[in-house]
Amino acid sequence: MRRQRGFTLVELAVTIVVAGILIIPIGYVIYQVALADSRALDRVEAVHDTRVLAEELRVLARESHFTLRAGADAFEVADDGHTLIIYENDLPHPAMVTVEYDETEREIRITDHRDDPDTVRVVLRGVVDAEFSMPNRRSFELFVEVERGHAAHSQTIRTHAPNVRQMN
Repeated sequence: MRRQRGFTLVELAVTIVVAGILIIPIGYVIYQVALADSRALDRVEAVHDTRVLAEELRVLARESHFTLRAGADAFEVADDGHTLIIYENDLPHPAMVTVEYDETEREIRITDHRDDPDTVRVVLRGVVDAEFSMPNRRSFELFVEVERGHAAHSQTIRTHAPNVRQMN
């Protein structure tokens, strides 16, 4: 009798099962590495975006030249904690810039009232939570939590108004 070349169906089935047993854990490890890399990139993006917002707010406070009545505040926080008003002077248009957290759109917008018409721009999207507070009359804090993909980042941004002149 002549010997046949090739593989039997049983040999092929065993080979496929063994290959599957080996490939599934390897595929899972590759997936986990890719997911960890994606989370790291999302976290880096969230940290970067909050730092850009922090620098923008610090520049607004630093470059403003406040002329305020004695006892007046350079900043004001709305009752809900979602809006910050930056004053430059008392008259004729006291509000220089408004920084607002919109819960519905999940974004922080800056409205510049010095322009005609007012300039509105979104500076941060994907905001989970944001709350302004004023530790004193010349400074403000913003707690912000940002979500990017699989990662979230929270940060407290603190800034103050260095250029304040009092008028009587």
